[in-house]
Amino acid sequence: MTHLVDQLKSNSSQPFHIVVPSLPGFGFSSPAPNGWEISDTAALFNTLMTRVLGYKTYAVHGTDWGSGVAFDMYDQFNTTVKAVHFAFLPFFARTPEQLAAQGIALAADEIELEDRAMDFENSGTGYYIEQTTTVNTVGLALYDNPVGQLAWLAEKFVIWSDPRRGTGPSFMTDNEILRHVSLYYLTQTFDSAAFVYAQNPDGFSHTYRTARSKQPLLYTNFRYNILFYPEKLVATIGNLVYYNNVQFGGHFPGVDNPAALASDIRLIGKYFKA
Repeated sequence: MTHLVDQLKSNSSQPFHIVVPSLPGFGFSSPAPNGWEISDTAALFNTLMTRVLGYKTYAVHGTDWGSGVAFDMYDQFNTTVKAVHFAFLPFFARTPEQLAAQGIALAADEIELEDRAMDFENSGTGYYIEQTTTVNTVGLALYDNPVGQLAWLAEKFVIWSDPRRGTGPSFMTDNEILRHVSLYYLTQTFDSAAFVYAQNPDGFSHTYRTARSKQPLLYTNFRYNILFYPEKLVATIGNLVYYNNVQFGGHFPGVDNPAALASDIRLIGKYFKA
């Protein structure tokens, strides 16, 4: 996250504040209570921004589980959330057949991205099923096991990142991966972070829905992300005003290509109207 914040703070002619809350149960945040859902986090973060920090309006960015929080904030609090940027969505990818049924044709260079997304959904979601259905099995087994946590988490950082990770714009080196995994271990939050899956079994849905907001929506598609959302599909969930394909980066763009991610997040200022 520090790499992204550094990029956002540099080379910007438009002043803005950066607020980076930690999801409940992750990092330095307390574990979420029983029954806590992503929609509760969205309401909590809106309260943080409006009642605690005093912002009348603001914009949000999200990826991975943060995309679910950001979507709910965009949907539920559309008078205070004036723009949203995503690098992932809280929905599973559409199959080629489903896309065709919606009249969405893929360009030649998009077929590879769609194939990779289908491969991930077919063979890469074992962790998702485990953490959704029997989270304490893996959570308690690895809670105080640094090598086990490294095996469980580093796999994702390696496989889900750009194959060129650690070169060019990417900070996703082996040492960076160790830093991220160490944060889970040293804060003793591996189990509580994994619990977000069990508490939100439908956190990533096969059923797409359209947000109750006319505020601008921006999306950045990183080539090596684990799922692929074509531009016309993203346009079905909100007021899509910007869609960008970035050829370097994967599922963790804040580390894998923070410069490109920051550049697109800054574009919120072009569309933001308080």
